[in-house]
Amino acid sequence: LDQLVPRLSAITANKKDTRIFVRGDKAIAYGKVMEVMGTVNLAGFSRVALITQLPGDNSAGEAK
Repeated sequence: LDQLVPRLSAITANKKDTRIFVRGDKAIAYGKVMEVMGTVNLAGFSRVALITQLPGDNSAGEAK
């Protein structure tokens, strides 16, 4: 998690309006997903979205 913000800044050329997608799976605690999203948001990236997988569906889609 310490490397996340510097890596996102480098990847996005520090463009804070870039949409960042966060994908977790059922093995990851909800609190950890929220910690990641909060860290990204506090770094100035305001367009943070979750990607979810519907039960029984093998493809991932963006949550609405």
